[in-house]
Amino acid sequence: MTVASSLINLGEIAFARGDLAAAQDYQSRALGIQEKAAPDSLEVSYSLTALGKVLWHRTIFARRGTITLAPWQSVNAWRPIRWNLLRL
Repeated sequence: MTVASSLINLGEIAFARGDLAAAQDYQSRALGIQEKAAPDSLEVSYSLTALGKVLWHRTIFARRGTITLAPWQSVNAWRPIRWNLLRL
C-alpha cells in the first residue's frame, strides 16, 4: 500500500499544480493497486474520492475552457501556515 499512498500524494501535488491529466493518472493507478490489495477498504474509498475530485474539476474546466485553481488549492498557499505551525 505504500506505492499506492505515494501515487495518491503525487496525484495531489499534480492537482495542486493544475496538471489534471497527471493527477488523474496517479489517482487511477493508486486505485487499481488498492482495489487489488484490499477491495473494500477505506483506502479505496479515499482513492475514489480523490479521483472523483480530479474528474469533476476536469469536467468544469473543459466547460469553461480554462484551468484556474482557487488560491487555497495551490501548494504555495499553505507555506505560511506550515511555517507558523513549525514556529510554535
